[in-house]
Amino acid sequence: MAFLTKCDDTAQIASINFEYMEDIDFSAPIKEIWAQYQIDEETDVVVWLTHPHPALADSLQTVDDNQRIVKGTIDVSLRPFGKYRFRVFGRNDFGDGAPTNVNGGCITPARVPDRNPESVSATGTRPENLIVFWKPMSREDWNGRNFHYIIRYRPVSFLR
Repeated sequence: MAFLTKCDDTAQIASINFEYMEDIDFSAPIKEIWAQYQIDEETDVVVWLTHPHPALADSLQTVDDNQRIVKGTIDVSLRPFGKYRFRVFGRNDFGDGAPTNVNGGCITPARVPDRNPESVSATGTRPENLIVFWKPMSREDWNGRNFHYIIRYRPVSFLR
């Protein structure tokens, strides 16, 4: 079971509460709980990003009536202009369990861009043309609707 308890679009943090139960004598107990998110299911249909810091089960477990209960919260940093969906999954010595969708989503407002494309280079085949290349920005960095690139240039004579 997992649900969203906080979506703070000002601080850009989402808090996901989770609870996992298993028999105390289960042969491969859960060790970690991981959170994943989609920023926008319309543009990232199959892409789930994994939050880099799992919740460690040993520090969050209690035992009640032969049941091991792992209960905690994972805080996920958010980016502007997102329509977030979340899911969580457990990991034990055999691998990852099936993900569970988190009840609730989070929408963050657009903001002024805070970075530029990387690996920008330019070349020309003639004095009157310029061909510009760059690494496309990930959906995570769009920060707003109608994302696009603007290329500005100045003639060499302007620099003299």
